[in-house]
Amino acid sequence: MKGKPDGLPFLITAGKKHSLFISGSKYFFIYSFSDEIEKDHVIVTEPKAHNMAPKGSDVIITISNGSEIKEINMPNLNGLTE
Repeated sequence: MKGKPDGLPFLITAGKKHSLFISGSKYFFIYSFSDEIEKDHVIVTEPKAHNMAPKGSDVIITISNGSEIKEINMPNLNGLTE
């Protein structure tokens, strides 16, 4: 899967928050809508990519739910002409 951190078991369940405990650190998976990042791809991590985190520290991984579906109330157009 593109966007999957190497060597990290991955949980994908849209709309939910998960946590995972690995090597003394707790990983939190948060899901957020994004118009720019494809569904199920990583938006951002904390600490940021390529930074070191102390052993046992929390790691937050924000994953895209894709674009938010926006609904509108459609007016009744029956009987109308151009």
